[in-house]
Amino acid sequence: MKSVFKKLSAFLLIFALIFSLASCSLTDAGNDETTTELQALSPLPDGKEAVLSYVNKILAAADKGTPAFNINISTDASDFECENELVKSAFKTIKGYMVKGDSETVDYGSKLSEKLPGNKGIASIDPAIVKSATAEWPDVENAMNVKKANDYDIVIEFNDNLSVEDVLKYFGMTDKTEVLKEFEKSSDYFKLNDYSAEYTGCKLELKVNVQTDEVNWIKVTRASVVNASATCLGAFESAGDVNATFNFYKIYEFKDFDWNAPKETEPTK
Repeated sequence: MKSVFKKLSAFLLIFALIFSLASCSLTDAGNDETTTELQALSPLPDGKEAVLSYVNKILAAADKGTPAFNINISTDASDFECENELVKSAFKTIKGYMVKGDSETVDYGSKLSEKLPGNKGIASIDPAIVKSATAEWPDVENAMNVKKANDYDIVIEFNDNLSVEDVLKYFGMTDKTEVLKEFEKSSDYFKLNDYSAEYTGCKLELKVNVQTDEVNWIKVTRASVVNASATCLGAFESAGDVNATFNFYKIYEFKDFDWNAPKETEPTK
């Protein structure tokens, strides 16, 4: 009986030991998940003036750091309106001649301002041409807790009907002759005779690392409402001369930022 009791006691002790180790392991894992709140290098800016001041500082500092990054450039069109239903129904075909994309990898050492669109590279944004500027520090949920994200999310919306001078300064602009030449690709369907644009809905979005004040992502959207006149050809020839309006976007996305300078290797002797 004593032998059985000793064996049972030993078994219970081993079980208790295993359970206590497992409990410690679970407790430690829980502590790993409960991450200490990030300490922001700069306080979250509040109000248009403060947000713009912060963004101007971030972009100026980016030029000193000269990070490596990738650029995606794309165009898009939507909300096509035309009095001719045949032409309107063919918008998907027409859109194919307006929408295109491009990409570029920028090595470490290049200035960000040289790659941003516009004559000023989006630097020193004038509050007078900004409709709203907001910054948020969003929460991130996981299985164990809720914590702050690594980045501030910043959105700057520019005034409607921006002047051509402001669009050139902050967003860049494609020469009209080049646009008309680009639409020559659609000569089987229609000929674009002329167009005008109102620049409404332009936007700048950023993600900035809260601990370092380094930009991690930038999206620049040049938006316009286009009024175009065209002569229909080929299958749409019966429509003759038409007028149309549509929204047109050119989008620059800067991502995959690498702020670490490559280490210089010593020359071999």
